Amino acid sequence: EVGSEPATSFVRGLVDFNEKDEIIADPKTMQTKTKGLFVAGDVSNVFYKQIVIAAGEGCKAALSASSYLQKL
Repeated sequence: EVGSEPATSFVRGLVDFNEKDEIIADPKTMQTKTKGLFVAGDVSNVFYKQIVIAAGEGCKAALSASSYLQKL
């Protein structure tokens, strides 16, 4: 929900945050600095914060996670 504070404290130390306290991820895969840890939605550092974009980023993260797991 717009204006809500995202709960990200449980990943402190596993990911990098920008100056807005958003989780930094590779925009092509949505993977964080921690291998196998992906992010999507308003907690990520994507430019636009809209539900349709968050859904697309979630799909991208899911496909990236699946690809990552297949390579293990």
